[in-house]
Amino acid sequence: MKEKNKEKINQVSDPYVKASLSRKEVAIDFLKGHLPKKLVDMLDLESLELIKESFIDDFFQYHDDVTYKAKINGQEGLIYFLIELSLPPNNLMAFMRWCHLISLLESYLQQNKEVKKLPFVLPICLRNGQVENSFSPSVYDCFEEPAIAREFKLLEGPLLVKVDS
Repeated sequence: MKEKNKEKINQVSDPYVKASLSRKEVAIDFLKGHLPKKLVDMLDLESLELIKESFIDDFFQYHDDVTYKAKINGQEGLIYFLIELSLPPNNLMAFMRWCHLISLLESYLQQNKEVKKLPFVLPICLRNGQVENSFSPSVYDCFEEPAIAREFKLLEGPLLVKVDS
């Protein structure tokens, strides 16, 4: 199949998958069928509540998402489905996913100003093809020097430097 036709088919399937996962019963079936039992047991599946907001901006045009609020281990949490069915693989995929997650958490904090800690987020990425052979899921691997970024834990925050006054 020509690459252009394949892309058109995938772009059509993204809205279908989003519409399907937006139905609570489909999302529950998906979670039960695709997650490890230990993780499913932590979820109160009956508490799933669809959040209508999307956390995808125009820069990430080949993504789509579905988010649910749910009790996870007895606490309020979020289940975030990131749909990448029509996204051509690239070296920045982990960074793009990270941006979506940050956007989701920013929105959560804006709507829940009284919270003192971030909720647990279960991010689930839906991809076509061989997931295990796609690009690294680590944001560190998006950097030109991933070993240095890892060594100094640059994604955990800036380097804290004591300055004597």
